[in-house]
Amino acid sequence: MEAHFETWILEACILNILVSKDAYGYELAKSDMLKISDSAIYPVLRRLTDKGCLTVSSHIHEARLRKIYRITPEGRNRLIQLKAEWHVFQKNVNEILESSTPILSGL
Repeated sequence: MEAHFETWILEACILNILVSKDAYGYELAKSDMLKISDSAIYPVLRRLTDKGCLTVSSHIHEARLRKIYRITPEGRNRLIQLKAEWHVFQKNVNEILESSTPILSGL
């Protein structure tokens, strides 16, 4: 599992949203599901693009440039990997939160 789980969870969410619909960054940031700041989403979009998980095309809309993000086959593969990591992470967190015995016993 990667060190910064917040990053990979956000990557997984973005990729999963883009499976069903191409979108521009502001639209993703302000979606009812994410509601995150522009400063949080754009570095993740850049990183996913640099990794080949997304492609970007630019369009003019109401005199403003919009970058439309689309998931690639590599992005779909990355999403499968991230979903697997999520299930392991979720299982571990559930075990910790539902445990009635001390987690750190034996250290």
